[in-house]
Amino acid sequence: FMANINISLPSRGECLKLLQEHNVPDHVQKHSIRVAQVAEDIAIKLIEKGVAVEIDLVLAASLLHDIAKMDCLNNGKDHSIEGGNLLSKRGFVELADIVRQHVKLDRICLKTNLPAMITNYSDKRVRHHEIVTLEERFDDIRKRYVKTEQDLERIQQLFEQTKAVEDLLFGIIDEDPDILSRIAAENLQSWAFFKRS
Repeated sequence: FMANINISLPSRGECLKLLQEHNVPDHVQKHSIRVAQVAEDIAIKLIEKGVAVEIDLVLAASLLHDIAKMDCLNNGKDHSIEGGNLLSKRGFVELADIVRQHVKLDRICLKTNLPAMITNYSDKRVRHHEIVTLEERFDDIRKRYVKTEQDLERIQQLFEQTKAVEDLLFGIIDEDPDILSRIAAENLQSWAFFKRS
């Protein structure tokens, strides 16, 4: 049931090399690997329910979603847009579009935006490299990023969008979203080859 698409994507090893090339620090790489684990878990559960998922696209996007984060901390630009631009210039057009949407989705649409929805949602379930609930993650986001009423309003809209995605995905999966917290230790070991590549 995996969607059969013919698009240009970096391998998992190439994703890590790209992160290193762009000076993404170890703790952000660990966060990205954890996001990819969560995304893989969701994708597999959707595939088991008969939903076509471009799993390699989802994994590459999850691994690379914060590729421009460090540059943007220094230059004040939007790291999702800059990350998308960076990947687009390398010829990864579909991947770039998903990375661009990892903070805020253009739309919630299972048929046309599923990889972006999975990547966006998975990022919102990982605080540093710990799998947490949406509520816990957004509490942390509010503490770190709210400086004005507009910030608070924007983050509340993001929370509502992400909650709608959660309801949609887990309505199909037919399990409680808390199931993701159970993938912790064993999956970290199965992804350990990343740090050796």
